[in-house]
Amino acid sequence: MPQENETKKIILVVDNDPVLLTLYKKLFNNKGMEVLLAKDGKEDPELIQQEKPGFCDS
Repeated sequence: MPQENETKKIILVVDNDPVLLTLYKKLFNNKGMEVLLAKDGKEDPELIQQEKPGFCDS
């Protein structure tokens, strides 16, 4: 989990399967990351511009 002075990592998960989206969200939330979900590529550019998710290096 991130400490108080650390910036929480934001990641974007894109998948058309709602079960997998839920699974990924729980998995990455448990690792201390904020998760944005998109069901298709049409949502991606808007989410990326608004939230600026980064790459996970762990």
